[in-house]
Amino acid sequence: MASACVFPEEILKRPRPLVFLCGLDQTNRTHSAIGESFSSFHKPNASLSSKIVDLNFEVPKPKPKKGSYEWYIPKGILKMGWIDKHLNHVPAVVAVFFELNWDDSDLPAKQSECVARIERIKQTLQGQTMGPPQNGHQTKIVLILIQKRVILPAGEDSPQASDYAAQLCDACGISPKSLLVLPLSEGTVMDGYIKRIHEELLALANTYYTAQVRVVRSHKDNLNKTTHALLFVRHYIKIAFFSEMQQNPNRPEAQTETVLKYYKQAYGNLTDGTVRIYDTNLMEVKTIAGFINYKICKLYFQNNQPLSAIKQFKLFLEYFKLKHGPQQLIFEHYAWLSKQFSIFAELFEEAVNIGLSAIQLQHPGFYYQQAAYLTMQRRESATMVCGNLYSSQQQPPLDLSDVQLEFWGQRPWRPGIQSIDPPDLQKEKAGIEMLQQAELSVKYSPIITPLLFSAVIYFKKFNCARMKRWMMVQISEEYCSSESGDHSKALKYLLKVLPEYRLEAWLVLFSNVLQMALHCAYVIADIEHFTSISIEVMGEFCSLPIDYKQTTQMNLMQMLAGAVPHPPNVEVSATTSLNPDQVKTTRNLWQQCINNNSGPSGMFAVDMNKITSFVSIKATFEKDLFNADEAVSLSVHMHSAAQFPVRFSRLSLHFSNPNYDPLCVVVDALDMTNVNEDSGGNTGNTGVEQGGDTRCAVRPTDLTIKPDEVKQISFKFFPIHTDISRKLEISSVRMQLGQSDKRHAVLTWTGNQSHAETFISSEQRVKFQNKFDFTTHSKLSYASKKGVFSNLNVTPLKPSCLIKPRESQVFIKVTHKPPVLMQEWYKIEVVIENNELQPIVNTKLDILFEDQRQVPSPQVNLDWPAQDDDVKIAHIHRDLTDPIVPQEKLTLTLFVRCFQDISEKLHVKISHDVDVNQPAEMLKNSDDMEKSAVVEQIKEEIRLTCSCLKEETIELPVVKPYEMISRVATITMDPLETIHGEETFLIMSKIQALSLWPIEIDQGSFRLNEAIEKIQESDESLKGVVLNPQESANIVVAAQTTPMPLPTTLNLGKLVLTWHREPTENLNLPLVTTTLDISPQHNIDPVPISIKAELDPFGYVQQPMHVKYHVKNNSDILQEMQIQVESADDNMVFSGNKSLHCRLMPAAVKTINYTLIPIAVGFCKMPTVNINLLRSNKEMGKLVKQLTPNELFVKPAHCFVG
Repeated sequence: MASACVFPEEILKRPRPLVFLCGLDQTNRTHSAIGESFSSFHKPNASLSSKIVDLNFEVPKPKPKKGSYEWYIPKGILKMGWIDKHLNHVPAVVAVFFELNWDDSDLPAKQSECVARIERIKQTLQGQTMGPPQNGHQTKIVLILIQKRVILPAGEDSPQASDYAAQLCDACGISPKSLLVLPLSEGTVMDGYIKRIHEELLALANTYYTAQVRVVRSHKDNLNKTTHALLFVRHYIKIAFFSEMQQNPNRPEAQTETVLKYYKQAYGNLTDGTVRIYDTNLMEVKTIAGFINYKICKLYFQNNQPLSAIKQFKLFLEYFKLKHGPQQLIFEHYAWLSKQFSIFAELFEEAVNIGLSAIQLQHPGFYYQQAAYLTMQRRESATMVCGNLYSSQQQPPLDLSDVQLEFWGQRPWRPGIQSIDPPDLQKEKAGIEMLQQAELSVKYSPIITPLLFSAVIYFKKFNCARMKRWMMVQISEEYCSSESGDHSKALKYLLKVLPEYRLEAWLVLFSNVLQMALHCAYVIADIEHFTSISIEVMGEFCSLPIDYKQTTQMNLMQMLAGAVPHPPNVEVSATTSLNPDQVKTTRNLWQQCINNNSGPSGMFAVDMNKITSFVSIKATFEKDLFNADEAVSLSVHMHSAAQFPVRFSRLSLHFSNPNYDPLCVVVDALDMTNVNEDSGGNTGNTGVEQGGDTRCAVRPTDLTIKPDEVKQISFKFFPIHTDISRKLEISSVRMQLGQSDKRHAVLTWTGNQSHAETFISSEQRVKFQNKFDFTTHSKLSYASKKGVFSNLNVTPLKPSCLIKPRESQVFIKVTHKPPVLMQEWYKIEVVIENNELQPIVNTKLDILFEDQRQVPSPQVNLDWPAQDDDVKIAHIHRDLTDPIVPQEKLTLTLFVRCFQDISEKLHVKISHDVDVNQPAEMLKNSDDMEKSAVVEQIKEEIRLTCSCLKEETIELPVVKPYEMISRVATITMDPLETIHGEETFLIMSKIQALSLWPIEIDQGSFRLNEAIEKIQESDESLKGVVLNPQESANIVVAAQTTPMPLPTTLNLGKLVLTWHREPTENLNLPLVTTTLDISPQHNIDPVPISIKAELDPFGYVQQPMHVKYHVKNNSDILQEMQIQVESADDNMVFSGNKSLHCRLMPAAVKTINYTLIPIAVGFCKMPTVNINLLRSNKEMGKLVKQLTPNELFVKPAHCFVG
């Protein structure tokens, strides 16, 4: 079987030229450093394979040369030691190291020693040639001189040294190219010289292997395909091998293509029909074909041609997969195929590891998987053809211990035979029996398991989840086999894949895996897993036979009763069957486990949310909401799919508040004696704090569930007052299987309130129902099953409920007059009246705004605010210590303040406790007492303390009390866009009332910017003004800017108003101070001069009047100007300088006097003043026109009073 299952190491190894390093003494420090320097090149992809040898090394002796191939009949294809010989024993180059300096005093003696060493090596290598020595086809010898003297610069070597080198080459019989020098610098080996020597050795090795190729090719030319078909294959293999030994770092692709060509020719000569294949030589042909195919595929992968490698492998399998040879050795064919797949998978994996991109449909995992399958087929075929050898002779029928095979793949009882028929039929039969006996000793599981694990790695890597799971199942089967017998590991891997098969709801696969897991749990006596798997096998979603389910249920009940279960009556597979000795060992193991795990300590939990159980549970509240003074009612619905009735010993519900847990417990009559022990005397809190005796009595109930029966058990209890306004959830349901004084399992369903199917086997139930064929796997008809599920599923699932506070009988009345004005303190009256039958206690009052994230946030106060900004409270909380008796009223006055014109919501909340009397009849169930557990209260009437909440929301619309519109004008009331420096202007603000209620203004004043000076304002102008709805008020202030060097933009200032709502009651409402911005911002433009006219407000016809123009220099420099005054109207006559040239120093003022005589009544145009600054480019015409009066009103003469 070695030729079928084993690849020789020399085939797997990468061929590299072999170089012997001779003459290095490893005890010498320098020589050791040289050897280490050469070893540094020994990397996996190194181009040379160097080996340090001593002077007494030996090489294989060559075979005698054939004179002619005409009558030569080959005995085989490829010799077993030929590749190993050229890889490890026959060097291409022998490098001889010798310490020699040209200036040594004993140079002649050293030269003689060196010549003797070379001659000795030549004698060792004599005959190592594949041709006549005169052709030069022999191992190359290189002499490397180790010199410790300082190296001369290039071109400065002395003629004497060159002569010494030539003499040494002649004496040694080597060419000058074979003499190399390795200089040392202060005893240190220099890597540059080592690298150069390495390159020279590689070149000589390539020359050697090129010559070997020529020799083999010359032999091939003397062959004919009629009698030498095997030699054609052999010679092409040798040519390809020697070509592969050559290293061409500069053109690796070209070298690979050359090697591929020769291996393809060898493979073609083997499979094109030239080599006749019979049963006698089939294994030899397949062995050599496997070697060649491996080489071809490996070269394809190295050349980055994975598709070509895969194609070659498929063609190779297509050709040989049906050539299985004698039927008695069919297992040998499967072993050979498995080895081919595993070797190709390793090649593929190596290519992936160095960067090849595999895909989900083509990766090494498939080939590892097929290799494992073929090994399984090998096992099956070996069992079939070798089964009758168990009772036959124990000693091998042939003694072949002295037989040394010469060729790969040949039979040891007929080596070198190439005939069609076996030469000795008896020996042939004995040889086949010997192979069959050897096959019987093979352990297949250690071969299959690593292959499957390798496949799992790649199926997981490429996200092939189903294939990965299937591989893990097969790994478990191997661990279950009689060869391995490691059932604990098998169970470990089965438990990993069970959840995934369960999630996908593949019934057949899921059921088969369950069966195998149950078998493993039984063999290793794993009580907990045996129980959980049995529960799942008994369920309706397991497609195993009915009798198997029945046996499983009886075994489970027998185990829980303290007896040893029987082996399952259906075996998983032929490899997992138990022999009588294993059954006995397993029963002893079970007995030991049961003895060690009995009584209360024998309890173990089973998480039912992770499995598909035979029992389905639905725990639900009757309603989503329960009042605090109302009994909470809930029910548990149970359905069993087991083959026989199942008797549970205990049922308990567990809640988010554990105080309710003792109130929902049902115990079977047989287990009633353990109730007190389990409960520990803790009756829990029923929520009855003033009710006296509140014993928690649990009735014995029959917990037997018949097949396909839906059983219902109801519970009722009063909520605890601390749970009011909270959600009460069923956190888990627990059912105990087995008596408490024996081994028992606690089945636990954990609630997940976000899931719709909290206690019904989760979402897998729907998938299983869609795929399950009830008529095939159950006694009942499909209609019957469907009806059972309908009964269970129509019950609405309410795994949680809200304990709503009892509706309070407290009345809240709110009185106020909307809307609310922004920033005012607004009055609200709240009247609280107790309409309960009992006094309310622990009363808590909370007054708060809904949105407290506003900036600034609204404010509320129960007291009268003393100042405008003293109180900043957004939430008021008061604890009323005194009880409020029935019909008592409590009046509160609130003051609120809002800062934004939006609708606000003010919440008034009153929480209190009140005693409520409830009849005990409320806890009784309408169900039969045999089907329900009821908590009994001794008293006929129960007093409950209920927490109640009353809330009133006050809608507060908030509006602005007024709005302000501001504008800037000249002193003549004309609109002003740009304010000029030191110019007098007017700020006019209009206050428009928006409130529905009258507003009384107490005070209004301007707070101007620091750069603006107030000239005149009456602070009392708005005092006492009452603005009714839709009315408005105006306030005006005269101002001017201070001197500014540069233009700028300023906010003129603010208007501060103090106001309050006009009182309709006898209340002294606090004042509200509001600050408003004068908008928008205005441009301030400084001017070099300013002009101001001084004249009477009006004139009289034909009466002279005087006008003075004051021109001021506002700049920091001397201003030179030309002033022109012209008449603008014939109705106005003036006298004075019409043209004036003057200079003004900084801050100086020039006054110009004119006399005006109007000659018409009405508005007459004033003379036009034009100022031209001679030292500035500033245009002054528009500014002067703006600063000087344009018109004058003239009255009739009779109005003049002298």
